[in-house]
This record gives sequence, structure tokens and C-alpha cells, in this order.
Amino acid sequence: AGPPANSSRSCGARSAKIGIDPSRGSQVYEQFYGFRAKPFALLPQEEFLFLSKQHRMALDLLVYGLRNQAMFCVVTGDIGTGKTTLMRYLLARNGPNVSVAMITGMSGTFEELMQWILSGFGLDYKGRDKIGMQQALIEYLKRQEVRGKRMVLVIDEAQALDAEVLEQLRLFSNINAGRTTLLQTILVGQPGLREILRRPEMRQFAQRVAGDYV
Repeated sequence: AGPPANSSRSCGARSAKIGIDPSRGSQVYEQFYGFRAKPFALLPQEEFLFLSKQHRMALDLLVYGLRNQAMFCVVTGDIGTGKTTLMRYLLARNGPNVSVAMITGMSGTFEELMQWILSGFGLDYKGRDKIGMQQALIEYLKRQEVRGKRMVLVIDEAQALDAEVLEQLRLFSNINAGRTTLLQTILVGQPGLREILRRPEMRQFAQRVAGDYV
């Protein structure tokens, strides 16, 4: 039968009376609840992380790995379980002596990965080949080690990396052959990452993982 003839007029009057202010919702969150930022954003917000038992165990494992200079730590979980948020929570609480490069969703060659790593640490990769990039990164890491800084590489969505790229990353970690660890790496990814690391050809890589949490 259709809506009443005066329905649009009454709806318009009702909307005018309500007078909804889009900015008021943010004020409620920030003033009434005392939040410093608006919650429920699409991007990870470590300030709103709820540390469940599983999150605390993963966090303790990562803290232990970083303090003990573990070469590789691995954290895996399904989509939406808070892996990236947990990493941001951890890294935001590290002191000034820890420098972090975080890479997300990289799925190319090892040479492309090196470009992202150099860029993450603020180094120029242009005009350098694979060997040149590795040498530049090693020299940079050594300079930072002399200054008393610990360097951490975080690769988020690491399940997108090919096994060959992970193996080359393991070979590059041989720079840590001394008593100090020049570069610590944290791999964060979905369960597919764990499946890759369980392959027989990845046995040597798995042996270098000091912290592993599902």
C-alpha cells in the first residue's frame, strides 16, 4: 500500500528534533570513559588491548626472547586474534635502546625483503644490489651495537613469505655468530606460517627459533 502521505514530513521533523552530532560519540568515549583515543577503529589499537591468558603467555614469551637475544621468535594465530595489536603493545613499551623495523604483508623475493628491511631502519637501498644491501645493513647493525642499541625486525603476515626467502633470512642471521645478537627477528603470521616451518627442508630454520607461541 505504500507509506502514508505525511511520512516523509514526520520523519524529517523527528530527525530535526534528535539533532545528532557526529562528533558527540567521540566526546562520550574520551570524556565519559576517560579514553585518550576513539575506540573501535579499523586499524590495530594497542591502547585498547585486553590481555587474556593466551595474550599474556605470548607476551611473556616475546619479552623473554628479546631479553635473551633470541635470533628468531614466532607467533602464529588465526585472523583477528590480536597478533599485530600484541606486537604493537610490546614494541610501544620498549625502551630507547631498542630500535624496531616492522614490515607487513611482504611476499616478494629476498632482495625485495632486504629493500623493506633497509627502508624500515631508515637506510637507503637504491642503487645497491643484494650483496650491497646486506653489507650496508651489517655495517649499520654493528654501529648500533657499539652504541648499545638492540635491533629488532618484525615481519607481520610472515606466512606470505616463500620458504626460500625464509631460508635466505636464516643464512643472513649468521651475522649473529658472535656472543652478541646484532639482529633479532620476530615472525608473526597465520597458521600457514607454522606449516611452512614444519617442512623437512626448514629444519635448520626451526632450530634457530628460541620462542614459539600459537
